[in-house]
Amino acid sequence: MFAHEAWKEVTPELNHEVLEAAYVHDKKLYRRLVQEMAQNLRKRPQMVLEMPRRERHAFFYPLLQLPHFDLHAQNLVIVWLAETQAPMMAAFLDALGIAHDGKGYADGFPEAVDEARLKQAVAGLYEGFPKDAVGLYLRVLDRVSGVEWPGLPALVQAAKA
Repeated sequence: MFAHEAWKEVTPELNHEVLEAAYVHDKKLYRRLVQEMAQNLRKRPQMVLEMPRRERHAFFYPLLQLPHFDLHAQNLVIVWLAETQAPMMAAFLDALGIAHDGKGYADGFPEAVDEARLKQAVAGLYEGFPKDAVGLYLRVLDRVSGVEWPGLPALVQAAKA
């Protein structure tokens, strides 16, 4: 799933959390985002920066759902995951038996995983972490990892219901 498509499922609160992670941890990414968002909002970047961050992030929310901003949405999710969601990523990889660095970074992903193990890993994430955060992570996992596990979208959809 493309990141901009996954953004449609993001709650306004999670939108703010992800953007806040970029604001704190990746100033360069955040500045580029502000410049492009300002251009699309037909405002000067300085005017956008003068808005309170929560209000600014609310303005960014619908734009990050557009295909034009897919790369930005993907980069924002990656920064958010790397800087704030390491325990969730590590728990998922541990449950699947995928070797990682302890922070949720794997050198590679298998082309296929055992469906029963995947179901158990997904259920464990939804039990131990905020549902909206888990959903966003799992929805963009195939884009970031480069593999697609056929059973994963159905598990995320079932958990959402």
